[in-house]
Amino acid sequence: MGALVLAGAVTVGLSDPAVEDAVEDLIYNTNMLSGSGFGPADTLAGLLWGVSLFYASPLQQLLLFLGKIETQRPSDWIIMVLARGPLGLPITDVNEAPGWLSGVAAGVCLVSGLAISAVLQAGLGDSIWALSTGTGACLAAGVYEVGRPKRMNRAEAQELDEQWRDFVGWANGRLVRSGRCHESEIQTAFRKQFPRYRSQDALTDATLRSLVRNWAPEVDRTPNGFYRGVSLRPRVNEFTGQVEGGSGASTPVASRDPSPTSSVDGEPVATAAGGGAQQP
Repeated sequence: MGALVLAGAVTVGLSDPAVEDAVEDLIYNTNMLSGSGFGPADTLAGLLWGVSLFYASPLQQLLLFLGKIETQRPSDWIIMVLARGPLGLPITDVNEAPGWLSGVAAGVCLVSGLAISAVLQAGLGDSIWALSTGTGACLAAGVYEVGRPKRMNRAEAQELDEQWRDFVGWANGRLVRSGRCHESEIQTAFRKQFPRYRSQDALTDATLRSLVRNWAPEVDRTPNGFYRGVSLRPRVNEFTGQVEGGSGASTPVASRDPSPTSSVDGEPVATAAGGGAQQP
């Protein structure tokens, strides 16, 4: 969110005529005093570039326009390289790295931003190019950070993986990719099968809906919570003797008692009320 805050501050600040005039005076006066050398305006441009590089690389910003958003920041990559390389830490997630590595990654991004500003100053001889591109990169990084998917730590990822495996094992036996049903039917049946998921703290309804969508991507869900293209597989309740699931209402299972008629030598014979067979 740091890139978003800085980008917003730059945008709001430049919308004020007084601030805009002050920035223009700083740029042009600095260029006039420093000539073609590296001055305060180039330092500001390097700072903007450094902030943008911490959150999103130029390649990531380019792919943003193609609809591709990655969860890993450039600073995360730097932290993991330092942790696994020189430090030799056996970590698999950036959240497990020491906190001071974030400062090192910020320093690397800042030096890279200053280098970009210096190259633009040396190549074009004007600080305005470094400032304009740095501001644009910072704004793009802020937009990228807003749309970046939420990153999970290792414990959250393991918990979600366990929920997914439990749901897939249950869905393969209890759901069919046809018919229709209400989401509450699936939620009730799944939570009944796995008591540890009965509370919202253990598994929210939103997460369960996401599991259903991942298991059956072609399913449609109405605003009222009805699924089209997925339903519960009918089965007999061992305690109530009713058929549960399917598109119809629960119906009692046919009695397993013998028929009131039996046959003797192929001829049907009605049984008497007392239980004895009536002779023909």
